Amino acid sequence: MDNSFPGSSSAVIQKGKFVFVEAQLQGGAPWGFTLKGGLEHDEPLIISKVKF
Repeated sequence: MDNSFPGSSSAVIQKGKFVFVEAQLQGGAPWGFTLKGGLEHDEPLIISKVKF
């Protein structure tokens, strides 16, 4: 199944119970997901919502 967006690239790596995702999106929002946390909040960055 291809879940990519036109003009985007991504990589997924699983290490134990963690899944690391790197995504580079082009174009304007919305992209269909919501992020929570991040360095500015001194918290891990979490995908908190995904729209299908």
